[in-house]
Amino acid sequence: MAAGVKAAAFAVLVRILVFGFGSASAILIVVDWGKLVFWLAALTMLGGNLLAIPQRSVKRMLAYSAIAHAGYS
Repeated sequence: MAAGVKAAAFAVLVRILVFGFGSASAILIVVDWGKLVFWLAALTMLGGNLLAIPQRSVKRMLAYSAIAHAGYS
């Protein structure tokens, strides 16, 4: 199940980047996608782990852990 969610998220990211910003007018806009993806990954890793720490429910802890693992993909 976790691999399916990550694959779907990657497909959405590719669709947004290719179809949303792939037009000729978007070529003039210089965007450093590497930095954007880096910070989004760092945010999910840090936020997911910090929110998992105080959880008393194992299910909630695992859910926040899954959010953190999305940043590693």
